[in-house]
Amino acid sequence: MSRKADPTIRGRLLAAARAEFSAHGLDGARMGNITARAGVSKGTFYLHFRSKEDAFEEVANEFFSAFFGHLDGIEALLTSEREPTEVLSELHRRDLAMLEFLWTERDFGRLLFEGARSPRQRHLIEAFAARIQERVEQFLAIDQARGRLLPGIDIRTLAQFIAGGFDRYARVLLSSPNKPDIERDLHAFHEFICRGCTTPECQQMLGIGTEPASSS
Repeated sequence: MSRKADPTIRGRLLAAARAEFSAHGLDGARMGNITARAGVSKGTFYLHFRSKEDAFEEVANEFFSAFFGHLDGIEALLTSEREPTEVLSELHRRDLAMLEFLWTERDFGRLLFEGARSPRQRHLIEAFAARIQERVEQFLAIDQARGRLLPGIDIRTLAQFIAGGFDRYARVLLSSPNKPDIERDLHAFHEFICRGCTTPECQQMLGIGTEPASSS
């Protein structure tokens, strides 16, 4: 009769694997270190994962789930009857929390973004990027349907630009030795989108002028 995998031990193994991967990368991580951190035997490890690579993929999926958790409920927010200023404020809060998450988890995030050498790792990052673009496109479609986004804008192209810009900013954030002013950068991004892509009516409700602010 085969032994059953204990879910509490699985959680300890995942936490140990995450710490080991963050410290040494996928290639440098040692199975013995993971099991020692978790306080289990190697045999116990194989009750839960087929290989070190299998554990890495599960840790990566946990990372992605936590990241996308910050986007939960945005569709409901965008379709609500709340004032545009309230919606923008909530979007800013969620985006800020998402970027703060990347900074807090930068050791593992850097490994994911910069250490994707194997086809399996590259597939994870490509799927992550595609999902970001898909979610952004969904949000833009809602805004356009509700008359907040200029009707002539191709939302797929705009989503590609936004997702590509996010990818670049995330890589800079993850590799930075010092924490950037994330809130300032995010405010500049939101203002850029609002000034360039929203309807005059939406800008008026947001209190955004069509002319750039004076530099004096």
